[in-house]
Amino acid sequence: MTRLLGLVVHDWPLKLAAVGLATLLYGGLVLSESTQTLAVVIPVEERDLPAEAFLLTNLSPVTEVRYFSASGVRAIASSFEAWVDFSDVPVGGGPVIVPIQVRAIDERITVRGFTPDVVTVELDRIATRQVPVRVQFAPAPEGLQVGTTVVDPVTVSVSGPASIVDLVVSARADVVIQPSGISVDQDVPLIPVNAAGNPVSPVNLIPPTARVT
Repeated sequence: MTRLLGLVVHDWPLKLAAVGLATLLYGGLVLSESTQTLAVVIPVEERDLPAEAFLLTNLSPVTEVRYFSASGVRAIASSFEAWVDFSDVPVGGGPVIVPIQVRAIDERITVRGFTPDVVTVELDRIATRQVPVRVQFAPAPEGLQVGTTVVDPVTVSVSGPASIVDLVVSARADVVIQPSGISVDQDVPLIPVNAAGNPVSPVNLIPPTARVT
């Protein structure tokens, strides 16, 4: 009996470690066999975006989730939510890489990994300034001439990311003279343009139209 007991307790730390390692390996094997991969499209939300900031980059969706779930529970795209926390992202600091966070809405599902898990973002401060309204006429039909032009309002407010707002020199109203020669008196959509006359985005014009007579 003493000899048997001696055999049991001999090198007991090593034996205990071996049992623990075997248990850990078995648990890992079971977990790996139970982990499932789901191809999805989960939109990434903006959270804690500063009020004075504008997001210049698009947030690509999460396209793959690896998860473990209780027996009989299968996940779908709506089982998860994904977001980026902007509370620590500097405004006007250039592009930065931030982690994407994913959580299972169903408590019976545990997220093990996902792709992509980071995204490059850039925040710019929001700026507002006034720019003049310029009317641009298409070539007048033969026999017609453009008379005195009145536009109301003569200036509009342009707002958006500061780096883009700085490029806007005017709000352009494109007007077409009809062959009938009927006088123009209409609200015309305005287009924010740069010094070369090219449209600029993303910015907002207030008001978005002007009355051209």
